[in-house]
Amino acid sequence: MNFIPGALDPLAMGSARALESWGKHGRFSYRGSVELGTRIVLGRGEGVTLEADVYRALLAHFDRRTVPIGASRNPPRDSLGGWLRSRAGAIVLAAYVGPILVREGYARRVGESEIRIDAAPAQRL
Repeated sequence: MNFIPGALDPLAMGSARALESWGKHGRFSYRGSVELGTRIVLGRGEGVTLEADVYRALLAHFDRRTVPIGASRNPPRDSLGGWLRSRAGAIVLAAYVGPILVREGYARRVGESEIRIDAAPAQRL
């Protein structure tokens, strides 16, 4: 499985990057990269690991599309959150994955509720 809640892994090494989550979910930090996989730290040391193959599949699925971020507990199916939920369960990952994609240049924010993915895996990974 590519989603590992709370697992410790090599991505936990190195410097953490702090970001604001999408919406009102607060700040979080992450280690690693979209290319190598990330360890998202959600406070009190709780974390989630997303492997690089999840990011590759996500980028291929949403390439050149503007979609709702879906940073809610019940995201629309056609949103980033809906896609992540179908692969990762109930955690609201889009609020964290969206800002990571934007920071690393794989996407851009479109208003408060949409994200534009502009990078195919073959172009970036």
